[in-house]
Amino acid sequence: MSSTSLQQMQANLQHALAPTWKRDIFEQTQKMNLNTHPFQHVFNDYNKILSQNTSYAEKNDQLEQEVRRMNAENAGHMKFIKLYQEQSSSLLAIPEMEKKIQSLQEELTNSYKRNSENATMILDMNKEVKVMSDDIKHKEIELEDWKSRTNEAEAMIKKLEEQISEKDMVMEVLQEELKALQIELVKSEEKSKALAAENNTLINRWLEYKDREAQKMNEAMDNENVSLLDSMKAAIQRKVSLLKDDSTVALSSAPNILDSMAALNSVKVNPPSKVKRTVEAHKGDICAAAYNFSGTILATGGADHVLKLWDTRSQYSLRSPLQGGSQSIMDVKFSLNDEMVLAASNDSTVRLWAVQTGRLRHTLTGHEGKVLSASFTPDSQKVVSGSHDRTLKLWDLAKGYCMRTIFCFSSCNTLVLNAEGKMAISGHFDHHVRIWDVRSAECSHELDSLHSDQVTSVCLSPDSTTLLTNGRDNLLKLVDLRTNQEIGCFKDEGYKSAAIWNKASFSPDGQFVIAGGNDGKLFVWNTKTRKLQVALKSNISNPSPIFAAAWGHNMDSVTVDKGGMFTVWC
Repeated sequence: MSSTSLQQMQANLQHALAPTWKRDIFEQTQKMNLNTHPFQHVFNDYNKILSQNTSYAEKNDQLEQEVRRMNAENAGHMKFIKLYQEQSSSLLAIPEMEKKIQSLQEELTNSYKRNSENATMILDMNKEVKVMSDDIKHKEIELEDWKSRTNEAEAMIKKLEEQISEKDMVMEVLQEELKALQIELVKSEEKSKALAAENNTLINRWLEYKDREAQKMNEAMDNENVSLLDSMKAAIQRKVSLLKDDSTVALSSAPNILDSMAALNSVKVNPPSKVKRTVEAHKGDICAAAYNFSGTILATGGADHVLKLWDTRSQYSLRSPLQGGSQSIMDVKFSLNDEMVLAASNDSTVRLWAVQTGRLRHTLTGHEGKVLSASFTPDSQKVVSGSHDRTLKLWDLAKGYCMRTIFCFSSCNTLVLNAEGKMAISGHFDHHVRIWDVRSAECSHELDSLHSDQVTSVCLSPDSTTLLTNGRDNLLKLVDLRTNQEIGCFKDEGYKSAAIWNKASFSPDGQFVIAGGNDGKLFVWNTKTRKLQVALKSNISNPSPIFAAAWGHNMDSVTVDKGGMFTVWC
């Protein structure tokens, strides 16, 4: 029971025992208190309860501290008890523990052994790992190198694709231009036909006029010569008796070409040893020289645009100058039947003349660059030419136009045809010698390691099995055309090639080769020993560089030089 209830009961008991007036006063006082202080006892009770609660909280804190202290002491006692129990049990388990210790020691020993083996294995594995790491590093370096090469290749491919695209555009433009040019060509051909017909008419009229004039002149000459003939008859009759008595007079005739060439095959050729004749032939450089196949005519051509023919049977007297060129003549050749001679020129043309009449037969036009070399086919019906426009062209002489164009990848300095006319061999600016099938226009073989500089001439041996090449690297090479392998090299410290068209030559029997040097000397090598046979000096006081050397079937050899002279050697 609370103190408030007890106090209330005590107050009620006193009120019951008090007198009436006191009870009245008391009751009135209580009523007044009820009206004036209705909640005072509530606050009083609350204050008491609050003070009691505070004291109870303090006691509770004290009890909790006591509990924690006792728990700590209890925990210490429990540890002591547990330790005691463990010590008691360990004393009983010492033998077992000793056995376990021994077992553990054995296991430890075995573990050491295994660790030693493992350490050895680890060392081996470390070595392998190191080797593999080095290999990986090497592979990574190679990978980076390949990546770099791949990037370069991709860049090159991109560049080439761009170039191809540009070339395709150029090709389209060129095709359009070609179509326009073809249309113009058709118109030009029609115009040319009309002009040719008109020209033929004019020529016929002119020839008729000349015939009439010639008849008139012949009639006049006949009348004028009648008296002269009468006076000569008497003199001739006086000498007839003398000529009849002269039995020692005999007539001689030259052998034909084939008989001459057959005879040469059985005749031993001696190397040249001296100067036979020196002729001042041209004004300026002489770039080319060639004998005809019978050896009776020498052709020379040079910077004065003139092709000259020289008669070898009359001390190399000038036979006839052939006009028609507009720039330097770079190569001359005779047809196999000796009826025609050609000249390749820097004016991008090849011209052909009839040897007997000196009449211009053909002018072959179509090259875009200077023509440095040309050659007849064996039947003398076609010509192959090589130009600095990087093409070879096959010409039909019967029709006078180009039959086939061969793209040869590099400027052509020289070319030659084999005896059958089916194979062309060309020497080029890019140091290569290329062998072509004339019928298919395909390159059948390429010799890219003969020379380290431009190829200046190619020449076939008499049996067409061996090729002689000359180069700006001052070397002459022999190639077996049956195997396309180099079989010999000719060189000398004194020999220096003078030009990119410097021509060398075989002797008629193939036993010697000749070439002219920059110092004006003629160098002769033996094809069997591959050694220099002789180096001959000219009788000119200040010799000029030699541009070409040729060996004729008349056993003479000739050199032509920069000073416009040609020298005959025997």
